[in-house]
Amino acid sequence: MNLKDAEACEIAFRGNNRRPLDILTYRVPEEDRTRLILQSSSLGLPSNVGVSYERLRQSWFWRLLFRLLGNASYNLLAFFEIRYHQRRREWRNEPVLSMKIVFPPEENKPDFEGDVLAFFLHNEPTIGGNLVPCPKARTG
Repeated sequence: MNLKDAEACEIAFRGNNRRPLDILTYRVPEEDRTRLILQSSSLGLPSNVGVSYERLRQSWFWRLLFRLLGNASYNLLAFFEIRYHQRRREWRNEPVLSMKIVFPPEENKPDFEGDVLAFFLHNEPTIGGNLVPCPKARTG
């Protein structure tokens, strides 16, 4: 990633609210630049489900239930999170995540600004459970 790309990432993630992302930096000794590694990240619904899962599994009851349900436990938590989001919209008119996405001019796509349930940033098309949130993602 060159400096121009790093500056674009900084601008893309700038906003009123901050969310931590796991980004590693590394340097190649022969090169005079720092590179970034960001394999995957998500904001909104998927991260809310992950936080709920981690919080609930601290209890022996939920840990046992999640073990019995397997991957279905994430589906169940996602259902509850979507329902909670619907109620939050009705009660407080509050979105899960407000975003503005600006595409590079060469992509010939209109910019997007609005409320979303989820935002996935991945360098692979799939994540666990056969979910394909980024079908055009490329590795390498």
